Amino acid sequence: MTVDKEHDYHREIKSVGRCKVVQSFVYLGSLISNSGSCENEIRRYIQQARVPMAKLTKIWRDHNITKTTKMSLVQTLMFSIFLYVSETWTAKKADRARVDAFEVWTWRRMLRVPYTTHRTNISILDELGNPKRLSSIVSTRMPTFFGHIHRSDNMEKHIVQAVAEITRIKKRRQTDRQTDGNE
Repeated sequence: MTVDKEHDYHREIKSVGRCKVVQSFVYLGSLISNSGSCENEIRRYIQQARVPMAKLTKIWRDHNITKTTKMSLVQTLMFSIFLYVSETWTAKKADRARVDAFEVWTWRRMLRVPYTTHRTNISILDELGNPKRLSSIVSTRMPTFFGHIHRSDNMEKHIVQAVAEITRIKKRRQTDRQTDGNE
């Protein structure tokens, strides 16, 4: 697989052994695509978070469970699945809109508000006491993650900052030149 800014995916790649050229693959739970975007991965995690939401319809229908308990269930069960690898996403405007739509879908499903009632998303969020938006949580997690990497001194920091071995080679050549001039 090649990742290219010009979206030139038709490069000739020679197959070595049993390797195949693919458009995307799953590595350590993350979907890596050759376009470099996170759109498909965000869609994948939205779908994974929808599954437990559909399985808990008995809880959403139960009138004995309070709204705050249901909200904490949504935040711990559905949103934690969705936010699993969100630190590494580069979310575009369309992706943020998709995340907001997923969030409001979960709140509507929890409150059992059908789309035929024509209630606005703002009225749904007002009824819940304006919880923190899921897209803003995704936006704040990425700088926190990169700050954590930046403070450490390990391989991840060097990969993110793209520090290469070239600096060491240049320093060695300069010291070699200084010793050559003194002799």
